[in-house]
Amino acid sequence: MASKNLVVGSGISGIVVAERLAGKGKEALIIKQKDHIGGNSYDYFDENSICIHKYGTHILYSI
Repeated sequence: MASKNLVVGSGISGIVVAERLAGKGKEALIIKQKDHIGGNSYDYFDENSICIHKYGTHILYSI
């Protein structure tokens, strides 16, 4: 697969860049180290439907 846009990492910045490119009709190839997207802000629901923050809680804010 040939792609003109390479995004390294799928943390918050990487997935936003890829989404913005896709929104403009451009293709993006994402390469990443972890087996999920979202980087350290990744969460999931366990077998009891409890939301688990795999890498601890994260607060994203701007000043």
